[in-house]
Amino acid sequence: MIDGPRQHGGIRTLSLQSAAMNTFDPVAADFEAFRALPGGVAETIRATVWSLLGRVSDPLLLDLGAGTGRVGEAFVEAGDPYVGVDNSSKMLARFASKTTSGTAPHLIQADGRCLPFASSTFSAVLLVQVVSNVPGWRRLVAEALRVLRPGGAMLIGQIVRPADGLDARMNASLDLIAHEMGLPPRRSKTQKHDARRELLASARTHAEAVVATWEASRTPRAFLARKPTGGRFSALGTEARDEAISRLAEWTTMTLGSLDAPSVERHTFMIDILRF
Repeated sequence: MIDGPRQHGGIRTLSLQSAAMNTFDPVAADFEAFRALPGGVAETIRATVWSLLGRVSDPLLLDLGAGTGRVGEAFVEAGDPYVGVDNSSKMLARFASKTTSGTAPHLIQADGRCLPFASSTFSAVLLVQVVSNVPGWRRLVAEALRVLRPGGAMLIGQIVRPADGLDARMNASLDLIAHEMGLPPRRSKTQKHDARRELLASARTHAEAVVATWEASRTPRAFLARKPTGGRFSALGTEARDEAISRLAEWTTMTLGSLDAPSVERHTFMIDILRF
């Protein structure tokens, strides 16, 4: 299934190109500290995924953009037929180091836009907050569809936060700051909606499921600490990133009054399930 992989700490690497530094490599150690799911949510996602898939002959799940395993770890610990792919070797190394099941997870470092699998390999492909940050997202989606078996399911998961919440307000201000600085625009919203619209148009069936909801306390200071570990800003040079975050901190202090004022917000994890 994979042509000539090399082993690096239990993670299969496909080529020198895929082994090169990824934009998420420098932030891998801190990524999940800012983005960990509440206890039990990953397990609920896993249970929902298998429930949505129903009875499948010879099931095999591909987690495309597995990262540090904040979702995939639940599948690994349960001994599920699971393969995780990510382009960052350091993110996958964090994933591998967390597993306690005694069985090494099937993790492969590869570019999701050029997957090292034969067509019609997987009964389901899971993408959790991946499409919004990938340049050339249509290639990613095309590859996901290629490796999906006929009648298989694509599961697109995302965390939904309040449209008028703290994150939304600070992201809007950061977009303006980035524009003033001549930085690349944020792709996430446009790509996510475009991808969803195109997939819905080609899917045989579509359903939505609310997997979990929880209350989370957010502060501007935590947002400022978390933002540099995201895909958009991890790819920038340190000087530009620090300036943008500094400007945002000034805006936040003037607008909200304190970097430590908490906002309790409802978070929802949702899954779109599309069959092709």
